[in-house]
Amino acid sequence: MFAIRTFTLVSDFDEDRLRMDARNTEEVTQAIMLTRRLLDRAIPKMADEAYKLAAGPIPANLALPIAQQRLRQERRANPIPPVCVSDGVQPWLCVAMQFKLQGNAMFWMLKGHGGQEARMFLSNSNLRATLDVFAMQYRAMKWARSAFPEWLTEADLDPAPAGRALH
Repeated sequence: MFAIRTFTLVSDFDEDRLRMDARNTEEVTQAIMLTRRLLDRAIPKMADEAYKLAAGPIPANLALPIAQQRLRQERRANPIPPVCVSDGVQPWLCVAMQFKLQGNAMFWMLKGHGGQEARMFLSNSNLRATLDVFAMQYRAMKWARSAFPEWLTEADLDPAPAGRALH
């Protein structure tokens, strides 16, 4: 199974999809096509888990918007170079996603109809960063962001670039 270490989301306006250009620890790349229909079902699940992982002395509904702003400031101060897929890499379509909790984090598993599989380990901050990147690309695609929680969309997002890298 391909273990995603970092990725860049790229808007594919022709296909009305997002393409995840992903890289693993061995610097191997894959291009995974993600549909809005599938993401609209996955994003609320990811947001619920981020909310649960934020449990602490401060209520999550107060802590999450502040933590999200801090995360955005850190990413602006320390930009990550985008993932560029290797020549000849053929994109595959993700047709199913699964989530598995493990301690204070979760595994996000993506599956293709041709047997392709990829997974990404998401700590609390990585999970929130992933949601943030998806929200920016939704805005770039002019897709409704109703699947996203208020704590993520209430603050202004960074301008949506053509692609965004994430560690």
